[in-house]
Amino acid sequence: DLVVDFNDAPQVTYSGSIFSEASNNDGTVDTSITLTVSGDVFTDDGDFGEGDEYTVANEPAGLILSVTRDSATQLTLSLTNTASAHTNANDIGDLTFSLQNAAFGTVAAANITDASRSDLLVDFDDQPVISYSGTVFSELSGGEIDNTDPLEITINGDSFSGANGSDFVTTGKVSTNN
Repeated sequence: DLVVDFNDAPQVTYSGSIFSEASNNDGTVDTSITLTVSGDVFTDDGDFGEGDEYTVANEPAGLILSVTRDSATQLTLSLTNTASAHTNANDIGDLTFSLQNAAFGTVAAANITDASRSDLLVDFDDQPVISYSGTVFSELSGGEIDNTDPLEITINGDSFSGANGSDFVTTGKVSTNN
């Protein structure tokens, strides 16, 4: 009997496609994406660098894509430095990462599935916004404050810490002045 056994095409798989802004909303990115190759290996010439082993396009201003070769079959992509603009309107939906022939041991990059991706995302958060239902407390006769009509403070894009019903003034989370 004659048996024909076909090899699977070499492929790069990505652990995800989104780089997310750090929770402190300062323009840095604290997530990374892991790439794994099957059917070939990532080369190790001592410097897995941009221009030789890979190219990148559409990086947000201020951020730099860093690539670390973890092993012969794994790379880690991360964004370093600080984005100069990092509101939700500055999200990037077409960060492009392309591995070149020099990145692989034997197979040409063009013959490796997902050696190039142009759909990586950089997701920034908007700054939290605090709004107030008013700016003046009502005064009753005799100089007392009317507590039946309190001011409401609302935050969008973040949350207040503490239990519902907590007194933020007595716990020192809010300061007041005259």
